[in-house]
Parts: sequence; C-alpha cells; structure tokens
Amino acid sequence: MGQTLNVGIVGCGIGGLAAASLLRDQGHRVTVLDEFDTPRPVGSGLVIQPPGQKVLRQLGILGKALSYGEKIVELEGFDAAGERRVLDARYDAANSDNFGLAIHRGALFDLLLQAAKLRDVEIRSNALVLGKLHVDGVYLRIEGRRQAGPFDLVIDASGVRSALTPLVPKVLPFGALWTVVNLPKGADLGGILRQRYRKARQMAGVLPIGTLPGDPSPKAAIFWSMRSDEFAQFREDDIEDWKARAVALWPDLEYFVRGITDHEDLVFANYGHGSLWKAHAKNIAFIGDAAHQTSPQLGQGANHALLDAAVLAHAMETKSSVPAALRSYSLRRLLHVKSYQLLSRIATPMYQSSFGGMALVRDHVMAPIMSRPGIAGMISRIICGELVRPLPRGQHVRPLEDEGLPLHGPGE
Repeated sequence: MGQTLNVGIVGCGIGGLAAASLLRDQGHRVTVLDEFDTPRPVGSGLVIQPPGQKVLRQLGILGKALSYGEKIVELEGFDAAGERRVLDARYDAANSDNFGLAIHRGALFDLLLQAAKLRDVEIRSNALVLGKLHVDGVYLRIEGRRQAGPFDLVIDASGVRSALTPLVPKVLPFGALWTVVNLPKGADLGGILRQRYRKARQMAGVLPIGTLPGDPSPKAAIFWSMRSDEFAQFREDDIEDWKARAVALWPDLEYFVRGITDHEDLVFANYGHGSLWKAHAKNIAFIGDAAHQTSPQLGQGANHALLDAAVLAHAMETKSSVPAALRSYSLRRLLHVKSYQLLSRIATPMYQSSFGGMALVRDHVMAPIMSRPGIAGMISRIICGELVRPLPRGQHVRPLEDEGLPLHGPGE
C-alpha cells in the first residue's frame, strides 16, 4: 500500500503492540490507546510456538526473548497416581528444530513495549474506548466524553472486554488459578511442561518460564483448573485447605505452593470459546481475543495474537487498499483459527470436565493413539501451531543474527 495511513490500535497487549511495530515499520502513523494509567501485562506464563517465534524475529526481539524464556521440548501428563502417562507429546517429532518458548508475560510485554517505543509509536494511557463512529474516517469514543481520530484503520486488540467486537463467545465452565514462583537455585525442570490429572475434573501443571528483566531468578508458572462456579467458595475457604488438596493430587507441588499464603497470590482466569467468521468490519480489524477465544489447552492464545498482527501487516503491505487488506487478512486467518477452535473444542473436555467418561476416552483411547507410529509427527504439528500454514508464503523474517534493536530491560 503506497500511502501513509493513520492507524489507531485499541489495546496495549501482545497483539496490539506487535501490530503497532509492524505497521510502523511500513511507515504508517500509529497510536495505541489503552485504559490503564501505565501499560502493563495481565497474566503469568505463556508459550510462544514456532510460528509466533517467527513474528518475534520479524520484530527484532526473538533473541532477547530467548534469553529470558525457557525452551520447552516436551509435554507430559500423568494420572493422579503418577503411574499412567496420558499425555506424551514432543515438539521435535515433526521438526528437530522445533520448540516452544515459555516466557513470563511480563518479560514478553516489556520487549514488545520497548520495540514499539523505539519505533516512536504513540501510546495513550487512561483511554478506555467505549465505541466508534464513522465520519470521514473512524473516530473512537473514549471515557470522559473524549474522542480520538479520525483513523484510516482501527485495530481492535482490546481482548475479551472489547467494546467494539461483535464476538459473543460461549463461556466455558472451567477456568484456572495461576501463580508464579521462584525455582530453587540450580533447579532444572528439563524443558518439560508437566501436568497431573484426577480424572478430567482436576488438572495441575508446572511450566518453567525463565526469568524477568532485572530479575535473574528462574521462575515457573503454576496452574490449577477449577470450575468457575467454585471460585467464590475457594475464596471463602482457608488457603491451607487448597494447598493440602494440591499436594494430595501431586506431592511434587509441595515446594511450589509453600510460599502461597493468601488467596491474592493466585489469579483466576475464566475462558470462553468462539471466533468471528469475518474478523473485520468497515475500516476495523479484530485481532487476538477480540477475534477469537478458546481455552489455553493447546497453548495457542498468544501465538494467535502474534500471527493475527503479522498476517494483517502483510496484507496492509501487499494489498492496494484498506478494504482489500482487511478481506485478505480475514480470509488468511480463517482456516488456521477455525482448525484450532475445533481441536480445542475436542481436546478441552478431556482435561477439564465434570464428566468422568471424558477421562476414560483420554486415557484409554487418545493416549494409545498418540503413541502410535506416525501420529507423533501430527501431534507435534498441532502443538507447534503448524497444522495449517499460519503465515503467508514469502513473508519476510529477518535472520536471528541480524536482529539489531538495542533492547534493554529495567535495571539491566
């Protein structure tokens, strides 16, 4: 696209910041609007899959992200007795170079924010977007009877609480408690995401996520599945009762939950499921959770937000107009997103369900199938996010050694 556009991005998260930098590289004027007084991450640990890592390389921050994060090479899950392995998936089964990049959300956010600032992206805080108005461009209505615009293009990256998206997801019955703990000195979790299950109703997991900028202590994210309607009772119960249940399920959790002394040490996340068939409207693109939501079972949330940003930027660069670029973006992302929506819909009840029969299917049908020759490579492609080609052919990705952004974390 041969013209300079005025782009407004709603939401200063992973997808919004990635889109801001990619479009700024194309010469567009970019403004990010965020409701917080100071932009900050929400959440604990996440995994960036190989296609998402390509987007980080395109942004010039993969090398730094690798220095903070932890390479994940395997996913393993056992029943409550620790005797039956019911999840055994390796990243390198399809490609020996593949791995997941587990990283603290705060570390990734810091890198994306610095990358945007180095590109002179304008970031406006205290700007809660309430709606939009089309008058010779798109104006955004902001809390406090303010407005921003006009914009030639608006990107809605404001997540599950978006005031702009038409997406109405189905609320899933299960969510999860999350926290981050420091690992003991010299501890090595071996690049493995470990999980333990009691039927399908209870799941606990430990994910090594590396370090934070300015904090060299290695960390792990701990998660514990819970029905959303049980969270209020959890808040009423003694925290020691929950810790006892966690250790009873998985004795190895004793170290990880030892430092938890209050309910506030744990963050509860609700999940929804659904996606837009058309991820755009007139001069508006929806990316990330504003376009599609699912459970984190397949580890694709942050990955999809990065891919949305990259595919949209590629369309803006190669198409002749904003409407053509938005149509191309929607079509390009449709098959990949819908494929993983379907896979998530199938897989999630096997790990988070009140129906005991789902655990039997997982343990006695799916687990044996996953271990059969020839299946491991397909499972690897699924967890890598590569079952369907996610990025356009020929999309430029700089060599890792050519990353040149002088990025530094606080205190470094």
